[in-house]
Amino acid sequence: MKKFFYILLSISLAYVASYLTSDGTRPFVNLEPVVNYLDEFSVEKQFDEYKHSEKEKDTKTADEYFFSGLTFYKSGNYDLAFEDFTQAVRLDNRFVKAYYYLSLVNDKKKNRKLAISNLRQAVEIDSSYYLAQNELGLLLCYEKNYAEAKLHLRKAMQIDSSNQKAVNNMGLCFLREKNYAEAEKYFLKTIQLKPDYVIGFLNLGIVYEETGKTTKAIDYYTKTLLINPDKESALLRRGLLYYQEKEYEKALKDFDYQVDINPEAHTGYLNRGLVYDALKQFDKALENYDLALEKKPDYYLIHNNRGYVYYQMKEYTKATFDYIDALRDKKDYRRARVNLIIVYNETEASMAAISHCDYLLEQNPEDAYAYFLKAQALEKAKEYKKAVENYKFFLKYAPKTGKNVAKAQEKIKKLQ
Repeated sequence: MKKFFYILLSISLAYVASYLTSDGTRPFVNLEPVVNYLDEFSVEKQFDEYKHSEKEKDTKTADEYFFSGLTFYKSGNYDLAFEDFTQAVRLDNRFVKAYYYLSLVNDKKKNRKLAISNLRQAVEIDSSYYLAQNELGLLLCYEKNYAEAKLHLRKAMQIDSSNQKAVNNMGLCFLREKNYAEAEKYFLKTIQLKPDYVIGFLNLGIVYEETGKTTKAIDYYTKTLLINPDKESALLRRGLLYYQEKEYEKALKDFDYQVDINPEAHTGYLNRGLVYDALKQFDKALENYDLALEKKPDYYLIHNNRGYVYYQMKEYTKATFDYIDALRDKKDYRRARVNLIIVYNETEASMAAISHCDYLLEQNPEDAYAYFLKAQALEKAKEYKKAVENYKFFLKYAPKTGKNVAKAQEKIKKLQ
């Protein structure tokens, strides 16, 4: 730019000199050397280099940015996709598809608020754009803004009544609101519109599972798997229902296949561990929990479940470590804390047990079982009066037909 400045200065001085002649006429100024110099380093070129040295990408069109972003998006490179879609809407602020894909990228990047903002811009520009209306409805549903979500989903269904996706998302809104009758109605409509729509069958299974219709839920998960045998969520849910129904061999079959199709996920191993625990095959349970922890080392549920296996094997030290690890992963995981208290009571670590009971009671002063466990710890510590007080608190808050009610009543009589 210094050269450019000196050139302009030379031209200006020559121009001014023309007015300094004695006769008042404009003399001829030989600009040939300057013209030759400007040909080599033209003003246009100098200005272009200055303007675009750090903005080289400005030479691309909005469409070129869009298609480039689409390539990055499909390959999973969301950072570069974000840059290109952003440039596309910068160059064309009415580029509806660019706003739509920018929203998808932002959602992938865990920035849902910005994704929703992108979709609002898209539907403001073109309210008839089905994909944006449907996606906006879905994201608002995830944000529990159900009323507005339904407005956009209804608009999407008006735009294209034959497309099952907005119908499914409307059902999802009702499912999340636990309005199961309406959810069922919309999910049934999805499989009427598209008889092989696997998500519709899966969601119907969830409706029936959550309403306690286990047999019907298993039936719809099975229909899901007939359409897509590798639908992992259907395998997981059906397997867990088989487990709850004590149909352990069927559960194992589902979890074995889950491991086959996704060996790097922790869930299949975790669920196999549950089944082997129920079958009292502790070595196999431990083997699967160990594999699950290799895949997800800091997952509280795996530590808790493995700890319970060690507890049943009377390996109390290992059980204690696992429960502590579970609480390190999730401090307020009540089940692990209760299990840890039980181990401490078993091993005469009364003060530690009492401390953890007090923590539970700080969280919930009406936690009946925490009073029961604390009473046991106090009894072991020979604090009989305090033990009686806590057994009485247990009876105050426990269901009258609870399994420990009779035991607490007997303890009170014995210790008073």
